[in-house]
Amino acid sequence: MARSQDLPFEIIYLIGEYLDRRQLATCAFVCKSWNTGTEELLWSRIKASDLRRGGQATVDAFRTKGRWIRSLVYDESQESVQRFALGERRYPRLRFLTIHKALAVDSLDREYIKSCKDIVQKNRGRLESLTLRDLILPDTKPSSGNAHWSPLMSLAHPTHAALRTLRIIGGTLPSRHMPSFWQICERLEVLELTNVDFELSRAMVPTYRSLAKNQYLNSLSGKRDQDRAVRFPKLRELRLVESGPRNSVAQLEGIIRRCPELRTLEWCVRSYSFFPIRRFIHLFTADPNYYWPGDPSHSISLTQCTSKTWPHLTSISVLNHYGYLFTVEEYQLLISSVQGLRNMHMRMTGLIDMTAKTLITRHSHTLREIHWRHVAGTGASTWLLIALSLCPMLTKVECMLMNAQELIVSAPTWVCTTRLKEFRACIIVNDLAELSSRDAQVAGLKGRIDEEDELKALAEQVKTEQCWAVYAQLAKMRALQILDMTSSDASTGVTNWYHNRAMPLSLSSGLCQLSDMTELKYVGFQGHQNMTRLEIDWMIKHWTRLETLEGGKMTTNGSRFMNGANYWDAGLARMLNRHGIKTPGSQYPAHYDAFDWTVPDWEQIIEVARKERDMMGAPDDYGQDGSDLYTLLSEDIFSCEL
Repeated sequence: MARSQDLPFEIIYLIGEYLDRRQLATCAFVCKSWNTGTEELLWSRIKASDLRRGGQATVDAFRTKGRWIRSLVYDESQESVQRFALGERRYPRLRFLTIHKALAVDSLDREYIKSCKDIVQKNRGRLESLTLRDLILPDTKPSSGNAHWSPLMSLAHPTHAALRTLRIIGGTLPSRHMPSFWQICERLEVLELTNVDFELSRAMVPTYRSLAKNQYLNSLSGKRDQDRAVRFPKLRELRLVESGPRNSVAQLEGIIRRCPELRTLEWCVRSYSFFPIRRFIHLFTADPNYYWPGDPSHSISLTQCTSKTWPHLTSISVLNHYGYLFTVEEYQLLISSVQGLRNMHMRMTGLIDMTAKTLITRHSHTLREIHWRHVAGTGASTWLLIALSLCPMLTKVECMLMNAQELIVSAPTWVCTTRLKEFRACIIVNDLAELSSRDAQVAGLKGRIDEEDELKALAEQVKTEQCWAVYAQLAKMRALQILDMTSSDASTGVTNWYHNRAMPLSLSSGLCQLSDMTELKYVGFQGHQNMTRLEIDWMIKHWTRLETLEGGKMTTNGSRFMNGANYWDAGLARMLNRHGIKTPGSQYPAHYDAFDWTVPDWEQIIEVARKERDMMGAPDDYGQDGSDLYTLLSEDIFSCEL
């Protein structure tokens, strides 16, 4: 760092663009030249919620550096002196704003509402993205004396022409606020509605009688059918998660169908809602065979379309349609009717070779996500490995099960290793008898070995070799952020039969090869893991961005297996929690404090590990770039900060 003081500010600024906020803060703290050269970059990434306990000194610094602020997260939980002061300044570079709860209740909330209103009004011409959380708006006009501010009505002002992204997460949109909402939507490019309740007006959900009347009048006047007016002419991304009217047909016709420029769709219907599969396929493909006139009792007009409703739609996620599964034929029709598909995420009744082959070969150069985790039947993992070898743009892949031996064989041909950010699959380690390369050796051993322990030792050796090879391949995914080695939902009983064959989270099994995966934020493991202080210390040191370590353990209830929460020693879970790593579902006996908090004897650990490895005879080429267990432990002796 001493040499870096001689670098010009321009070079420091360019280097700082490749660093995250934590790295920038570290450099600025230890080096004066870096503090000056990266000040603009650092403050452009700071959020108001990060300065919650700073007091008046922090508020003064925030005001001084306000000219560089690009993102604000503004919520009522901040210190009063700070949250009131934030609204007094105009931020010339503010582009992204998040507001929590915009409903006045007491005097403090009135001041908070006033600050929110000031921030929005002073940044009308430059605000590009707005996120509203827990939005509660009154259905009636507020009485005199009560503080009230509607962000939707304020955003509908023509001076808010720069707004392109709107996210509403939790809340209710009363009918009196809907005209402002529709006016805002006319210029949006990204819209997210998550758990937002609102009803469509009768103008957007016409009855059959009004539709017939409008068609008759339009035929006389030549005017366009007003019931089919485009509400989202510029919208490219739509995320509709359990929001809008309760009727999913109304969601499809009143919202999704009115987005002609849609590129990305994520639609999650309510759990009790009917899902119109045939209607969705008809709008997407314009296939007359799937035209469904609808149920007159719904009072929703379902006209037949002659062309594709969304000609540019290339990323589709339709979730939570519960008992309504897409058949293989329907899935085949969807992937065949689109060019340049990036993602097709929906539950299917199965997966046949022809469907998987069409998806991979037809869209190999554009496919970015493959979601086969809930696909019924077998064969998904084999085709997923083929996709990893043919689709260079993949960033997310998932399936229920993946054979370790198949992964090792196909790994050298993978073409998307450096791009992958999410990998979800339960990797099953083979039993000794299932390895074709060891069949002859196993047969010979069974004939000449009398003791069963020696055969088990050989099986354990083969399992360890497989684990080292699998971890060596996973280590190449250095950009990975999510590594989920569970089969599906850890709380279900579907995963019971193979829990003992899952990948072990053990340094002696090759986990140490993942030391370069510094971007990891979530790690999920399958089955019971006998992790020790050694593994926990290693994770804390090398996975510096890890936020969650989650897994499950098989417990027995009589003759029935139950997949319950993971059971860790109190000390291990406590150590992870103290370092900001969540361990959801971890359980341990109450008042248990039998964990040894002393610093481990690393020299003894290294010596024991070497002897164990020499006795097992594991190959030396499973380590990657010299980052095996012994090199890693002897490079830097560290103690965990408790």
